[in-house]
Amino acid sequence: MDETDYCWVHRENGTVDMVAYQGPIVGVCEEQLAVFDPHVQEYVNRPPPVPTISRRQFFQQAAIAGIITESEALAAVTTGALPSSILAFINTLPADQQFGAKMLFSVSEFVRSSPLANAFGTAIGMAPEQVDDFFTAASQL
Repeated sequence: MDETDYCWVHRENGTVDMVAYQGPIVGVCEEQLAVFDPHVQEYVNRPPPVPTISRRQFFQQAAIAGIITESEALAAVTTGALPSSILAFINTLPADQQFGAKMLFSVSEFVRSSPLANAFGTAIGMAPEQVDDFFTAASQL
């Protein structure tokens, strides 16, 4: 592709969220832009989404990162017992949110976009980017 090549885009709230290269998609991608337009490049070069991880991946990565012990990770996966650092975090939440938090830490998959992921990360001293890195590393286990 060179600077004379074009693509067709769809925008959501002014931001390109879909690109078609073969031609317009009627009703979806009808606005034509150069492939090297900054809006197209921002879409094309966006970082990959942070993956959803399994319960095993979450607790294994937590042990690798030193957040919990290996024994706590095994217990969490085999018996469902929540590690002490997670229980300590849950106990800092308002009483009416604690049961829901326990349920969320007992799910089969952990979703990065969950508000609980940021809250727990903050509680143990992680910046949002570090939580992203945690999820990415866990997804590779």
